[in-house]
Amino acid sequence: ATQRSEEVRSFRMRLRFREDRIKRLEQVASGKLSAEAHLLQEKEDLMKEIEALRNQLERNPEITRFAMENLQLKEEIRRLQSFVDEGELERMHQQINVLEHQLLEALDWKLMNEKDPVNKDLSLFGEEAGDEKNEFLLVQAIQNEREIESLRKNLSVCLQAKEKLER
Repeated sequence: ATQRSEEVRSFRMRLRFREDRIKRLEQVASGKLSAEAHLLQEKEDLMKEIEALRNQLERNPEITRFAMENLQLKEEIRRLQSFVDEGELERMHQQINVLEHQLLEALDWKLMNEKDPVNKDLSLFGEEAGDEKNEFLLVQAIQNEREIESLRKNLSVCLQAKEKLER
């Protein structure tokens, strides 16, 4: 409601400025007002109209929301770019490779040391500490892969947004 009343007030001001302009043009045409005085008054009214339009623009919530989103996207692009520039992505990839290698070694060791496949479930309880470590490594590797994939997608979205903004 407040926004609507502001818009109506702004439109009324613009209408008044235009009506005043028409009256002055009529006065110039009839010789009651000099052209110089008319131009000075015209300039002043146009400045007031511009100010009213700026105020209306600043109060428009959608434009404000877009401006905030734009700033947030720029910050996200900057953060992701610094993430890539600092080599953090490569370090995480290396860490994932190390974790995957450790997991594969642990699984290979488990398969080689497992004597009776029928009692596989029972042997799992006996090797609980090693399995917990393997499970932890597997979960950590999966989480790291998901985080990298999420970061890649986020970087892609931000780069696309950046390209749109640069156009």
